Parts: sequence; structure tokens; C-alpha cells
Amino acid sequence: GIEMNEYLNRPYVGFHYSIAHEWANFGYMYQRLSAGSFINNGLEQGQISYNLKYFTPLLNADGRYNYRLFVRTSYKIGINRFEDEFLQISKGSDIRGLTSRNLRGNQLLSANFESVCYSPHEPLGFRFVYFIFFDVGMLTNRKKS
Repeated sequence: GIEMNEYLNRPYVGFHYSIAHEWANFGYMYQRLSAGSFINNGLEQGQISYNLKYFTPLLNADGRYNYRLFVRTSYKIGINRFEDEFLQISKGSDIRGLTSRNLRGNQLLSANFESVCYSPHEPLGFRFVYFIFFDVGMLTNRKKS
């Protein structure tokens, strides 16, 4: 596409590739690679991102409680961003519950781990699900150590 504004017109190019596979005894894996950038005397305001999502098949240790494990990783890097443009940890996708405008950089690596336990109990017709998660992330600025 082409961005047309009061200062300049510049083309934008990008691509998105994803693949998924399911293994009967191993689980399900999804991968996505995306890249995009404006072109104005080279690449400008671009980003490359890679995401990996995995979850196990439904597991059962004792015959009553079923559970599943989830893993998600994400890596993003900005390409020739403007001085006031940064990647930030987002509340919904990187680290749950963490938001701060001060946590920003040019590269972002995050990982999320979650275990979900499906209870066999159904009080009042509702089935309970217990879960625990762990999120971790790292932001860096390539211009600073």
C-alpha cells in the first residue's frame, strides 16, 4: 500500500507467513513470521516479529482431572524507527497485568507459560477450571547496553 500524508508519500510492504501442525501424542504448534516496513530511502519504521504457540494434548494423570500446558513466545524488533517510536510490553499479549509507558525499547522478547486443570466437579452445573501462569519479558534498546 501507499501512505499519503501532508509531508510525503511512501510505499509500505509487508508479509505474513504462518504454519501449524498437530501431533497426536505431542500437541499442537503454531508459528508465525511477519515483517513490514515503509520504504523511503531504504527501510523505515519497520518491524519483524516471530511468534510460537504450543499446547499439549489433553493430559490425564489420575483419571479424574484433565490438564493442558500452554507455551507462547514472541520476539519483535523495530527497524529504523523514529526516535520517539518504541516497542512496548502490551497488557494483553506480552505480560498479563503489566502496563507501563516507561518500559520500552527496540527489541522485545516475551514468553508465557500456563497450566490449566479441568476439574471433574460441577457444583450448580458449573465446571471449575484452575490455572496458573508465569510470564516473562525483556525489552532492550540496541543503542544502549
